[in-house]
Amino acid sequence: MDRAIADHESALAISEKALGPDHPDVAATLTIVAGLYQAQGRIAEAEPLFKRALAIQEKVSKALGRPPSKPTCDSVEIKLSTGHTICR
Repeated sequence: MDRAIADHESALAISEKALGPDHPDVAATLTIVAGLYQAQGRIAEAEPLFKRALAIQEKVSKALGRPPSKPTCDSVEIKLSTGHTICR
């Protein structure tokens, strides 16, 4: 799993540089890295990545004139499992 995390962290850095920090593909990679952290019990590291991914998705949805999808919010809430909601 450590190799998978390292590979996805590298992909995240490349995506951010190539596409910019607020691109939807960056959000997708953030969610993958956060999920890997969460699978290792690294919730404190996963949570800010999930929140950032959600913020990007909300920004893109707002720019398109639509609310973030309910499945996106549900999956982030389930993955966090910290007893609080980050979807608005």
